Amino acid sequence: MKDNLFDNKVTPLDVIKILLLIVTGFSTWNVVTLMTPPGSLSFIREAAAVGVVEGAFLGFEFATSKAKSARQAKLATVGFFCSLAVIITFAALSGLLEFGGDSLLDHPVGTWLGLEWSGRYAVMALALGVLVTWLGGLAAIYRLYSLADPDKLAELQKIALSGEVEEEARKALKLALDKAKPVIARTRAEAHVMAAYQDELTQDQMNRLIGEVSSHLANHYGTGSPQGAGAQPIPADPEMPIIPDARQYNAEAPNQGEKFRGEGSQAD
Repeated sequence: MKDNLFDNKVTPLDVIKILLLIVTGFSTWNVVTLMTPPGSLSFIREAAAVGVVEGAFLGFEFATSKAKSARQAKLATVGFFCSLAVIITFAALSGLLEFGGDSLLDHPVGTWLGLEWSGRYAVMALALGVLVTWLGGLAAIYRLYSLADPDKLAELQKIALSGEVEEEARKALKLALDKAKPVIARTRAEAHVMAAYQDELTQDQMNRLIGEVSSHLANHYGTGSPQGAGAQPIPADPEMPIIPDARQYNAEAPNQGEKFRGEGSQAD
């Protein structure tokens, strides 16, 4: 950047800018003093106001030299000219006060909002309006300048992309779980039935019960008959004794119990 206060060389234009800040610094102090109520800490407000008005000029000069993109350079340039307009306005008001003196400050300028306005109130209202407007404009330009930083934009895009990826991942996981629900439910139901009733049911009864559970889950999830449900027998544990079905035993030998009782009577 040429002719910038923050480059590596000093030019006549840099000297002019520094002198301009010195002159307008006193002018801004005079105007702010008129607006500040007297008090022991009034100088703090005056110094802060001067720092905002004059410091903004230096701030945008620095921002111009450190711009990383054309948009940042444009925003810094706009802020530079806005800050220049503000300090010129304060310099003009200060000059008006110096030339007019007390006669200008005490001169009535009319009635507005039910109040009798003098030159003092008019200057104070104008300076206050300029200062408040400039505070809002300064914050807005600084915010836009920060968001125009290419590194910041890349970080924001990365955050947005990560959010989109996470959202798609959640959708994919939900879809996969929805499709896996029938299989997971059937597996858990079969495991529960086998663990809870394997000591009470025969192998055929266990197969029929698991088939009914699988069929119920298939109808519930709308997947139709489960493939192979009840068709594949569950391997029996060779160490677990097979418990005969009592109903089948009675059907094949209904008089077996009477026979045993008769044999017992003869033995007696």
